[in-house]
This record gives sequence, C-alpha cells and structure tokens, in this order.
Amino acid sequence: MIEEITYPHFGPIAGLYPNPGILLGHDIYWTLKEDGSNIGCYLDADDNLQIRSRNQKVASPLFFKIIESTGYIADITEALLHARDYGNEYMIFGELMTKGKSPTRIEYHTENKYTIFDIFSMKNNEPEVGGFLPYSRVHQEAHHMNVPVVELMRLSNVNEISSLYTIRDELLAECEERKKEGVVGKVYKKIGVDDYCFFKEKLDSVRYDKVKTDRIEGKVVLPDLPESEIYGAIEKARADLGDEFRMIQKAMPLIAKYVGEECRKHHCGNVKNLIGYYKQRLEDLR
Repeated sequence: MIEEITYPHFGPIAGLYPNPGILLGHDIYWTLKEDGSNIGCYLDADDNLQIRSRNQKVASPLFFKIIESTGYIADITEALLHARDYGNEYMIFGELMTKGKSPTRIEYHTENKYTIFDIFSMKNNEPEVGGFLPYSRVHQEAHHMNVPVVELMRLSNVNEISSLYTIRDELLAECEERKKEGVVGKVYKKIGVDDYCFFKEKLDSVRYDKVKTDRIEGKVVLPDLPESEIYGAIEKARADLGDEFRMIQKAMPLIAKYVGEECRKHHCGNVKNLIGYYKQRLEDLR
C-alpha cells in the first residue's frame, strides 16, 4: 500500500556498509539538502490527496494547510492521478519549508515553500531498483507539475576515496557560503545491502575521515548530538502534532522520543536541556 511507504534513514559516507568504497565507480547525484520538514504526498483509496510526515501516515492538519498555501496542491494531485491512470502509485517526497526560521536555524524563509527531492514508484516493472525514480525522472515529473525540484549540485563518478571526500568538502564549503544545511548523495542502484544507496553530509556532521585517533583507557564518553539533528527531531514532532506542538505536555514526550532515537542512531550521549531547545523553536516560530 502506498501509504506504508516511508522515507529511508541514512547517515554520512563513513557509515556506509560495508565501507565507503562501495560508492567508487558509480554515478553519484549530489543534491542540496534543504532545511525543512520531510513531507510525502500520495492519494488515498478515494483519490484524495494525503500528506504524511516522517513518522505518521497522515500529517497534522496544520501542515496540510501550510502545503496548501504553496499553491501546488492541484498540480501534485493531478500528477498522482495521472500515474494512477497508468496503473502506478507515487509517493512524492519533498521538503516543506515554513515561513520563518528553519528548524536548524540556518535559514530564514520569507514564505511557505515545497521542494520535491524524491519520488517512490510502486509500479513493479519500473526499471529503477528499489522503487525510487532517478534524479532525471524526478526533475522531469516536477517540471510537469510546476513544482520546484531539489537542486543538483554535482554529478560525479570517481575511483578513489580521497576524490570522494574532496568533492564532499568542496560542496560543504559551498553550502556554508550559501548558508545551507548540507548535501545528499544518491546512487540509484543496488550496490550495498539496500536497493539504493543514499547518504547525507551536513556542516555540523563529524568528518570521520579527518578525525585524529587516540587510544585512552577508561570510561567511554559519547559525543554530543549535533544541534541540527536535535532541531530536526523537534520538527518531526511538530509535523506530527500541528497546533498541539505548543502544548508542552504533549510536545515534550514526543520530542524526547525522537531525540532519543537520533542519539542511538548517531551513537551520541543524551541531550541536556532539551526543553530549552523546544522553547527556542517556539520562539523561532513567532
């Protein structure tokens, strides 16, 4: 069922299994990582447009109103209906950027915006592996919908790990200059354990290939979770709760849950003063 499709979680190049070398010799599409909320668009059984958040099949009514304000609802619905007419089901994944400061506080959006970054196809005979359409198809579909598509920063195919990290560093330097969160890399074919290979590199991510290694005996001290991940988890809770996000008794348990998941995923220690981050996000939304 199309509503069961969720966007995959993925980390930096250094975390790829079994090692970053699986990227060598393959076309890598490096796209700009926008700073907003991951929102998926799909049709229900009655041909009505629904939107999902990272963790809920149906996002809050607040976020539906926000995406409605972008003016893209009719075009997205028409594209989904067109795919259904040809026996296909799409889940359109995009970044919803709400007016005001972005979740990680890197950017300030003057209006509500939605940018498509991936499309998952349910059609069994699609030539692409894993259901995700390649960037060229995503760009084409977005163009027909008159909806913005995520920016392609570079297309690479290298044979050395050092070249891979050089490209990453160059693109992150560009992101820092443009005040953007980071980059996402995608190989649209099975080269590892999954049917696709995605990774992300952000300005505040640990550059594992540049870390000096020392061996010290004693208690293991886990690193701090990057603030971008903290605010990203808070934004997931906001997408789920909508207007109820401002009710601290409902927001904090969900925020604690999502932040805890990020801590375990990134092998980081517990976040101190989590309520302070929550209050800061409330302040930013004003």
